[in-house]
Amino acid sequence: MMEIMGASAPIWANKEGTAITLQVRFSSMPDQVLPFTAQKDDSEAHGRELYFRAKAGAYGEVAPYDDSGDKAARVMMANKAKEVRMARLEAEIAPLARAARLGIITPEEVEKLKALELESVQLYRE
Repeated sequence: MMEIMGASAPIWANKEGTAITLQVRFSSMPDQVLPFTAQKDDSEAHGRELYFRAKAGAYGEVAPYDDSGDKAARVMMANKAKEVRMARLEAEIAPLARAARLGIITPEEVEKLKALELESVQLYRE
């Protein structure tokens, strides 16, 4: 078990109340304060000890859970997924558009190009 030298700034790490994030100093790195998320069912004894001691107030009052970071992360992930999808669409559109400009596009490719361009516009407008 890692020896806990001290902990501070406890904050609930999830809305379920099963995890608390703290700033912790361990004996193995006494000059460093590390963020550590302790869980009530942590696989490590020091994690469980930190959780229960923090919950009991040993490191100060546990600050409420703030999900604004979760929301920001979800928005970032959604934006990234949209960027990836748009890039894939543009990669499919480019050779078909080139074939259309060159006058060598087939009727099937015309339909595929229309569908891809429509999808890209709809995705852009989301």
